[in-house]
Amino acid sequence: MLLHLAFTLLKYLIPPLNTVSYPTLFYQDAKSDRIENNWLTRTLSNHMEGELKDVDLTIAIDVLRRKFFVGLVSNIEKTMEMFERYFRWTYHVNPPNQEMCRAGLVSTGSNSNHTPQKDKPKEGDPVWELFVLHNKYDLELYTHIESLFSDQEKYIEMIPADFRNIDATCCKCGPPTYPPEGFNCPYAIQN
Repeated sequence: MLLHLAFTLLKYLIPPLNTVSYPTLFYQDAKSDRIENNWLTRTLSNHMEGELKDVDLTIAIDVLRRKFFVGLVSNIEKTMEMFERYFRWTYHVNPPNQEMCRAGLVSTGSNSNHTPQKDKPKEGDPVWELFVLHNKYDLELYTHIESLFSDQEKYIEMIPADFRNIDATCCKCGPPTYPPEGFNCPYAIQN
């Protein structure tokens, strides 16, 4: 099995929204040096300043492919299942409660912003076009991330889909259940 050093959850890039009249402020930011400029590509290629080149995108793609097991916010249910299977995460505290918590996280998130959202720029809008101009490598990188997300399924195809519940243990059950090799429940949840 390929060993990934980390996992990451990514979402499609949209221009950052200001809390005040975003089209005007974003348009002003986009014409200045304050706009984000291919932040993810720059970070992964370690090329934080200056003009990016195609080689920087290639480096960023390679870093993601070699070091990260990727997930997509737009496909959070599948992402969670893939992470659980790949990293062999199982429940160890109270499986029924953990399953309910997981369902809530998948359906509504943990830090969802429920305040009314301003309209986001749409493709073709001048604001969108400025965003694309400054983030073309990140947008192309995201296309590769989507492909990588699908490609990485091969690493989990032999692991059962409901792995999180297989041999799950319960520290809060009466009596507690532990795997044969032993398991120390976190102190704060011991009976």
